[in-house]
Amino acid sequence: MIFLDPDNGLLKSKYNKNPSKYLLLDEIDIYLSKRKIVIFTQFQSYNKTHIIYLKEIKNYLKLNNIEILLPIIRNRTAPNTFFITLCDRKMKDKERIISFYEVYERKMPETIELITV
Repeated sequence: MIFLDPDNGLLKSKYNKNPSKYLLLDEIDIYLSKRKIVIFTQFQSYNKTHIIYLKEIKNYLKLNNIEILLPIIRNRTAPNTFFITLCDRKMKDKERIISFYEVYERKMPETIELITV
């Protein structure tokens, strides 16, 4: 399992002047090809609702052959932070991770929400 905390989240444009502050698709591909589980942080966009924003991220990843197969953890503190988990479709522990996330959500109902987009 790999946890990534890029300063600015997922890079969705190849024209950014400072890609070192972002998570790159190539990095995700490398870890997933090694059958790693990747969890990365993404901060809330202030221009869009969180559902619209997460759907855009999901669609962007899908266009690049990466699927979000597990719930997204929404940490509802300021600022909203999302923890996006990516894994190989063949991963055997998906249900175990989902169960762990559900326990986490039940223990912290005021601040944690699981989102499936």
